Amino acid sequence: MAKLDKVKNPVVTVDIGDKVRTIKYDMNSYAALEEKFGSVQAAMDLLQTGSFKAVRDVLWAGLIHEEVELDEETGEPKKFLITPYQVGGWIGPNDMEEVTEKLTLALNGSLPDNAKTTQAADANTLPNGVVIELTPAEKEAAKREQEEKNV
Repeated sequence: MAKLDKVKNPVVTVDIGDKVRTIKYDMNSYAALEEKFGSVQAAMDLLQTGSFKAVRDVLWAGLIHEEVELDEETGEPKKFLITPYQVGGWIGPNDMEEVTEKLTLALNGSLPDNAKTTQAADANTLPNGVVIELTPAEKEAAKREQEEKNV
């Protein structure tokens, strides 16, 4: 399980759907990904394959914090004001590279350091062709982690 105290919560902006929107991954967005994919890891695995649906759904989860109607009594979401389908309609072929890069920035910043290292060690190239560069310390940690798995 990820160390939740190590989770950072960066905010990345992207201009889609005729509006500057904020991509943010928090516990609510990860819970939404669990509901859609069964687990956050399943979502990340599918994202690594380059699936357009996964990109759309993961981006949607990062945008729902701005587009939710809350129940006044419970504070729980009554409904989301955007759908993955709408999010997909905001992204044209010319936007895909920028959107995927910003999605990656937001996701990598919100993952615990050990999850980022494991993810990078498993696949250094993301679906959009962005190569994850590790610091020497991260490379050493990934190497140690891989050696421990092989024991």
